[in-house]
Order: sequence, then structure tokens, then C-alpha cells
Amino acid sequence: MFHNNSSLSHSLPFPQCCVPSDEKEKIDFLRLIRSDNVGPITFIRLLCNFRSVTKALEALPELSKKGGNSKKYKVCSQIDAIQEMESGLKVGATLSFIGDKLYPSQLFHIYSPPIVLWVKGYTDILQHEPLIAIVGSRNSSAISGKFAFQIAGELVENGCRIVSGMARGIDSSAHWGAINHGTIAVLAGGVDFIYPPENTKLYHEIQEHGAIVSEMPIGMKVHQRHFPRRNRIISGLSHGLLVIEASEKSGSLITAQYALEQGREVMTVPGHPLDPRAGGCNQMIREGATLIRSASDIMEVIDSSRTADLIPENHLFDNSAHEWSNDLPAIDTNSKEHQQLRDKILSLCNYTPVEIDEIIRILQIPARLANTLILELNLAGNIIYISKSKVALKD
Repeated sequence: MFHNNSSLSHSLPFPQCCVPSDEKEKIDFLRLIRSDNVGPITFIRLLCNFRSVTKALEALPELSKKGGNSKKYKVCSQIDAIQEMESGLKVGATLSFIGDKLYPSQLFHIYSPPIVLWVKGYTDILQHEPLIAIVGSRNSSAISGKFAFQIAGELVENGCRIVSGMARGIDSSAHWGAINHGTIAVLAGGVDFIYPPENTKLYHEIQEHGAIVSEMPIGMKVHQRHFPRRNRIISGLSHGLLVIEASEKSGSLITAQYALEQGREVMTVPGHPLDPRAGGCNQMIREGATLIRSASDIMEVIDSSRTADLIPENHLFDNSAHEWSNDLPAIDTNSKEHQQLRDKILSLCNYTPVEIDEIIRILQIPARLANTLILELNLAGNIIYISKSKVALKD
């Protein structure tokens, strides 16, 4: 499961013509991603469909209504977007948009890339190579915390930079071990919201020497549902992921799964078989993750993986490029037949993810029509994108 020989195969393309070039476009860009039910995948599908952020914003209420939303759809206002941008400037943060020069190249190619990133500290560290993510138990043992501190320090001495989530335990130890050379903290809340509060000193040290990153709005408090989204950025930024001391139900294993899906190297440190905090790591090794004993083991893995070209060309939704071509007219989905198709799509969905291709196969309809109807259902809050190719009913 954790043995990886693949390239980064889950990328969604981003139309370069849509990178915001002036202040108005940046405001509209932020408005679109902050509007109701618009996540990264929805955002990119909207741009691929409309080729314009402004046109996509205008279309949101009608698309949501078609998808079954009987309430007034909330489009993020210009005032709210401007206020967020001004708030970011006040706390000393820089806003990066997907596709611009500041945006980390590694993140651009994951299947659900953050559309905007707030960054405090040094933005250039996000382009450093190689970046190694280190994650693990919040309730870590003393020896594992010491190992995380030590190996992070050795890695930065070898030219790496460390990425983690500034959580208690292993994350904090790894950040402290790399602090003097710069480290990257990816937060689950706003870039200005310090969590946990006991890491206030660490937060300011990272800002001084490295970078603090978040896709969340300025001032956003941490919620449990934000951590999986945060974890995909931790792995997505990195060239490889190291897990130190994780139980069988640890959130670190979610990060490891993201890393695997993103084509990253997945590595772990073995633990004692009777220590439940090491159960997840030991299972990862059984499933193919690389066993790590020292920083030199990591460098060997990373140097080997970087001999191959891990960055694919951007393909417009892979083999469905023609279905989202700018040359095709918009689809009118106002008919009774289209409503019946939406109902059928909903009936085929469950809380367990279903492949969009399977929906297309069962309904025997064109991919472009299916994707349009699914987009409408998504904006109405009826279904969510699990990945670029899977959807599920919204909880």
C-alpha cells in the first residue's frame, strides 16, 4: 500500500490565463473560493467551464438553484474579500494565488490544491528543495520526541527544510530541531491563529526563521474538520513524508495516505510491538513504507526519487479535455429531463465515494453533461467532491 513507484498522477490543471493579474481580479478570485460550497476542486471546475472568475461568480446562484438549493445562495461579497485582504496585511501575511510566482510548485500538482495561501515569514522557503514533512503522535514518548528533534536537525544540515503542522508532540519536536535553518508550519486555522496556545513561542520563532502557511481565512479558529485539509497541504508541499510514532488510528496515517496519493515518498520509524503509539508505523512498514533509521536513510530515498521527473504535464481533466473546452457552448440544464438526471445522480450517490465515471456509465450520458449536473448538485450542497474523480453525499 505504501510502496510508491508512481508519478504525480492526480493533478488538476489550472488555466494560466486565469491567474489574477490586478487587484480586482485578486478580489474576485478570493470571493469565488470563499463562496458557499466552493472548494478547490469546485473552483477549478468552474474556471475550466467559464474561463473567467467574474463569469463564474455571476453563475453561482443559478447553478446552485438548479442543483436543488431552495435558499438564497451566498456569494462572498466584495467587502468581505477586501476585508480579508486588509486583515492579512495588518498581521504581516502575504497572499499567494494558485499559479502565481509565489505559489509552491509542488502544491500545484496535487489533485485538490489550495486555491489561495496566506504566508507569514519567508515565502521563498516554500520553493526550497527538498522539503521533508515530519508528523506523528501528539502524545509522543520522550525518546520519539528526541529522535524527531535530532533527525530534523540532521536533515536541515544536509540541505533539507522541514514541514509539519505545529501540533503538540512530534510536530513541535521536528520544528524545534530545524528552527535555526527555517521550517514550515501548516496551520488548520487562520495563519494568525496560534494553536495550540502553548506553542506561541514556537510560532514566533518559525515566523522569524521560516514560514507559517494556511489556506483558511485570516482569523479563522481551528475546527476538527480542518485538520484533514491541512494534512494534504503538509504532504503536498513535501518531497517525502516521515511518520514518527503513530497509532493505528492516528491522523498521521491520513497524511501518509495523502502523500501516497500525491506520489510522495512515504517513510516511517519502527517502534516497539507492545507500544500502541507505534502500531500505525509498524503497520505502514508491513504495507510497504520505507523503514527509516537515520537522516542518511531519508537522503538516500529522496535522492533516488528525484532522479525521475515527478512533475507531469498539465492535462485538462486527463482524457476528458474536450469535455471542458473553451470552444464549446454552455449547456442549458433547465429542462425536466435534466432535473430527472440530477435526481438519478443523487440516487446513485452515497456517503461512500462513487466514481464519476461509474455514474456516467450507468446513466449513459456525455461526460460534460454529467460533470455540469454534478457541479450544480455540489454548489447546492447536496454532494461533495472527494477527489477530482469521486463524489459522495454531503453529511
